[in-house]
Amino acid sequence: MMTSELKEEHKDLDDFELVPESDCVWLWGYGRWPERSVLSGQFKQARLDCFDTLEQAQAKYPNVKVRDDETVNFPSWMVNSVSDTPPADFDPSYAGETW
Repeated sequence: MMTSELKEEHKDLDDFELVPESDCVWLWGYGRWPERSVLSGQFKQARLDCFDTLEQAQAKYPNVKVRDDETVNFPSWMVNSVSDTPPADFDPSYAGETW
């Protein structure tokens, strides 16, 4: 599967990488939560697929980069930030939440 196909399938994700972990090789997707979410605008990361070996993962996703170390250096736009003011549809009476 090509990166463009991944972006078409996962429209809210902007970047993908294969990450070898102890249990398997994960395909991770990164992006921002959409406006319809309570997490709107915040960084989103999602595990999308898992493989027994890196070779299997690369066979299915040949154009996706492989993380080569344990250090994650996210682009600056991926930094989580919460606004000081709530969104217009925030209702403090719902579930007793406060901003």
